[in-house]
Amino acid sequence: MKKAIARILGLILAFAAGEVKSQLTEIQRTPEADFQTGIFYIQQNMYGAARDVFTRLLDDNKNLTADQRLNAEYYRAIAAVQMLHPDGEFLLEKFIQDYETSAKANEARLYMGDFLFKNRQYKRAVKYYQQADWTLMNAAERAKIQFQYGYSLFSTDDQDGAEKQFAAVKDGKSQYAAPALYYYAYICYMKERYDEALVNFEKLRNDKNFGGMVPYYLAHIYYKKGEYDKLLAVGKEILEGDEPARASEIAKLVADAYYRRKDYKNALTYYTKFLEKGGKPSQTDYYEIGYTYYQLGKYSEAVQFFNKITNAREEIAQNAHYMLGDCYLKLGMRQEAAGAFKAAARSDKNLEVQEDAFYNFVKINYTETSPFQNPIEAAEEYLKLFPQSRHSKEINRLLASLYSNSSDYARAAVALEQAGLDSPEMREAWQRVQYFLGVRSYTSRQYAQAITHFKRSLEQPLNPRFTALAYYWMGETYYQLMEYDAALNAFNQFASTPQASLLAEFPNHYYNKAYCYLKKQQFAQAATEFRKFLTEKNLTAARRRDALLRTGDAYMMINQFELAQDFYSCAEAAGADPDYTRFQRALALGLLNKNDEKIQVLRKLIESSSNDNTRAAARMELGNTWLLVDRFTEAAGAFDEFIKFHPRHPQVRRALMSKALALKNARRFDEALTILKNLVAQYPESPEAAEAIGFARIIYAETNRMGEYVDWVDRNKLGNISRGQLDSSLYNNAYELYSMQRWQEAAQGFDEYLRRFPEGIFVQRAENFMADSYWRLNRRADAVQIYERIASKPNHAYFENASMRAGSYYFDQKDWPSARRMYQQIADLSNARESNRHIAENQLLRIAYQMGDWNECQNLADQILQRRDLDQALSQEATFYRALALFNRQQQALAVADFETLARSGSGIYKAESMYYLALHYYIQQRYSDSKKLVYYLVEDFPENIQLRDRALILLARNFIAERDYFQADFSLDFVIKSNSSPDLVNEARALKNDIKNFTQKK
Repeated sequence: MKKAIARILGLILAFAAGEVKSQLTEIQRTPEADFQTGIFYIQQNMYGAARDVFTRLLDDNKNLTADQRLNAEYYRAIAAVQMLHPDGEFLLEKFIQDYETSAKANEARLYMGDFLFKNRQYKRAVKYYQQADWTLMNAAERAKIQFQYGYSLFSTDDQDGAEKQFAAVKDGKSQYAAPALYYYAYICYMKERYDEALVNFEKLRNDKNFGGMVPYYLAHIYYKKGEYDKLLAVGKEILEGDEPARASEIAKLVADAYYRRKDYKNALTYYTKFLEKGGKPSQTDYYEIGYTYYQLGKYSEAVQFFNKITNAREEIAQNAHYMLGDCYLKLGMRQEAAGAFKAAARSDKNLEVQEDAFYNFVKINYTETSPFQNPIEAAEEYLKLFPQSRHSKEINRLLASLYSNSSDYARAAVALEQAGLDSPEMREAWQRVQYFLGVRSYTSRQYAQAITHFKRSLEQPLNPRFTALAYYWMGETYYQLMEYDAALNAFNQFASTPQASLLAEFPNHYYNKAYCYLKKQQFAQAATEFRKFLTEKNLTAARRRDALLRTGDAYMMINQFELAQDFYSCAEAAGADPDYTRFQRALALGLLNKNDEKIQVLRKLIESSSNDNTRAAARMELGNTWLLVDRFTEAAGAFDEFIKFHPRHPQVRRALMSKALALKNARRFDEALTILKNLVAQYPESPEAAEAIGFARIIYAETNRMGEYVDWVDRNKLGNISRGQLDSSLYNNAYELYSMQRWQEAAQGFDEYLRRFPEGIFVQRAENFMADSYWRLNRRADAVQIYERIASKPNHAYFENASMRAGSYYFDQKDWPSARRMYQQIADLSNARESNRHIAENQLLRIAYQMGDWNECQNLADQILQRRDLDQALSQEATFYRALALFNRQQQALAVADFETLARSGSGIYKAESMYYLALHYYIQQRYSDSKKLVYYLVEDFPENIQLRDRALILLARNFIAERDYFQADFSLDFVIKSNSSPDLVNEARALKNDIKNFTQKK
């Protein structure tokens, strides 16, 4: 086209040969001169000046000939296009429309196509090439236009149109033949016409521009066609050159060729080169590299590549997981192998692989701890999915063994029910499983559930040992439920069961029966059972001491005081609390009328005891004993000492009354009256105040001073006898309803009493019994309002009980600050009953744990663990809370010591939680193998605690992430998400999965 334009320009310029310079300077202008000037400017690439000339020519000359106007508009449009002026294409389009039939219009289309092609505006270029007529062009010009048109089509994804244009040019002699041939061959390659592509690419082998690219395409085509010998020849030729740009790509093709020929050694060489040259492996590449390492026996390396296949298409993932499992097996990593086989078994893309993977998982799961599925469930699921499997008999044998030995008792019970109890082996397995479920429920304090399991165990009494044990623990459970008759019956059934006498529990059944009789206040039977227990061998020191004490107590209750003394002495010799034994001996001596001996024992007890409560009780009893033997001065002195040394004791008012009685009997009437008057003034609402008024009347009457009595009563408004009678009558009526357990009516009666007599004689008792009535009616909130009032008065007779009740209510409501306030009052009360103080301290420990007060938690746990004869369950609980407090206070060594103790010899939730924290400790210390091992044990031993299991699995995943075992980590987290035991745990698992994804993508 440019030659055509040049010929036109040459003709025009011929008219003005030699005259150009003079025309440029000539003042007078003519259309011919302007036209020649414009052409000159175009030749000099001065398109702006040319455009101005042609525009002026068209505007100033209205009488231009048609040819002149056509040529002027044409060149003005071309100048505008070359200037990239916004109206350039518009002017050319307008020219084409105005002169559609002229030869110049066709030239304009070709010119515009050429211009747009050079500016890479291929889509617009296509439009002009399609409108142009090429018939008058010579072969060279036509080849150029067809190539440019073809390339424009190719660039706009019209491969069919491009192929047609390239085909017309590729076999010619023009300069465009080679590039047309290249693109034609490329289109054949893309359309998978590999043979045709090969023929055409081969023609370019020696082309200086395209010859270097041909081998790459040949390599790909040979790969696609499976002609691996040719591929290897071409690929090696490329790779032996000077650092080829696409070395990683070719190395992978060569590696794949060797892989498909099962030449894994050479395959690994080129896969390594592929990675070294910066290749980006696909999921399929990871599988093939991993399989190559596997075939060469390099299992650790294979694991690294199989591990990377987490989001591949399912069939690749299934195969990769299966191979990963086999690698782990060969490396002796059986737990990890179980996870990989389980993952492969979840896919049904390849049923043969699925079955074999599941079979391997079941076998591993039988011998190793797996957190991913209960072994019974796994075996049952396998038989359900593959009932005709060649492994069915083997799996059934495993299943029978699992039923008998499983520690996942809840799931084992369900599995046994589903399988059916149609054989002695299955029925005995049921008996064992239900027994262990019962024991586990008992240790978790789920007593009603425990009874259910023990009864189910007894439905299949095949094994005498488990029959006896079920009766024994049923008795223990009934005792906790305060169903003492049922407990006694169970213990008797235990004793009559064959083999019971051979069990370690046998001596304890006497001990437990004795306690049942104590609770039933059948003291003679209790003493008999305790004595049977004491004849047994190998008793623990704590239980022997307690049995001696309780035997003494029982004999005391049936007035066999000599025997009581003997047992208290034995208990003290065995290491029992000397305060208690000596005090009880003193009481027995008094009941035997050996009051002199009793007084000596009490005096020694006051001197030797370090317990304030014991000294208080001894002083009170000493005063009462002096009274009994008519030694009134000594009695008054004893009561004086009680009041002096124990001024806040609840018995102070009673001591005052007793002292007044001693003084009265000693005929020291005025001193007695002074005490009684002070008591009434200081404690006007107490029952003792009412008693003191009556006692004072007796003294005044005996001394013939009734006038003084009347003056005292009138002066202090104490003498309304009829109101006092009404007070007593109204209170007694409410109390009678209370004693008949008519709680609703009793509460109403006490309420009426308190409204009528807000300062009555029985106010404190009425408040307590009214609160207790509401409590029994399960109107706990109403009861606690009253208990709060009582608990705000430290001198209230029922202060201790009210604080305990209110504390238990707030604890159940999880109102930790209020519960702490109530229990702390008991813990701080110097004369609180020891049992209540212990309960309060226990609850304060649990509250400190709930509130995260680790200092308090540790202090309370230490305090509880120092108690004598501490219950085993409470000892474990306190040890666990102390360990947790130490752990959170960064005292790791001490915490670990406690956790290890519980993990080794503890039971229930405290053993399980301790194992978890030990695993966490090992993870923090980067002892990943130790941490994982503990998690496996934890999940196996406590599978029914779903949230703890899922916490442990998340910790397991963190261990795997630290070891860069991303498959195992991902698989563990999937299990947590599927379990959905807690939104927090699911969110944590998802966040970790996302971290794994981001990390592997970066790699």
